[in-house]
Amino acid sequence: MGAFTEGNREATREIMLKDLEIIEESIRHNEDTGEKRFNFFITVVTAVVAGLVALWTQDYPERVVPLYVSQVTKLACLAMLLFGLLSFRRMMHRDGVTDRYKRITHYIRRRYRDTFKDDVRALADYEVVEMLEAPKERGDLEKRARRILQGGYTPSLALMNGMLLTATLHTSTALGVELAIWSGAALTVVLWVVGSAPHNKK
Repeated sequence: MGAFTEGNREATREIMLKDLEIIEESIRHNEDTGEKRFNFFITVVTAVVAGLVALWTQDYPERVVPLYVSQVTKLACLAMLLFGLLSFRRMMHRDGVTDRYKRITHYIRRRYRDTFKDDVRALADYEVVEMLEAPKERGDLEKRARRILQGGYTPSLALMNGMLLTATLHTSTALGVELAIWSGAALTVVLWVVGSAPHNKK
């Protein structure tokens, strides 16, 4: 490759910095979108639960809860569960996009350092934290556990989906409370495992 002219070097610098700015703005936008989606889910669930509580606590004649209240409860729990699973899937997609954007920013920083380290001495010692490598097998479990324990939106949605499955099974099937709880816990663990998987595996 031929040497850069001064004009080419300046153009390259501007392009790299502009690309970095665009990608970092995309990261912020993607994170904001995930937060809004999570908050919307919480708002919907809260509103539905409040409505169900109002139905069940009304002063019905002879204190007998009408059959339609149970039917509405079953449908509401099922609808919230489906919405929760869809939200979980969308949050996983958001996590993958964020990870991809971060890898791109690290790639740009590394190329910028390698291109201009002769111009700026400090760049020669600038270290870019790598995200391009897939996690080593030995550290995979630890990284998954750390992602879950951080309590981000994805593991939180997994937990909420487990709770919604428990409610759905308890209100819609003949399963006892204990089996419904164990089923919800199992779904939570499965979603934690799925949601904590690295997004950059080859």
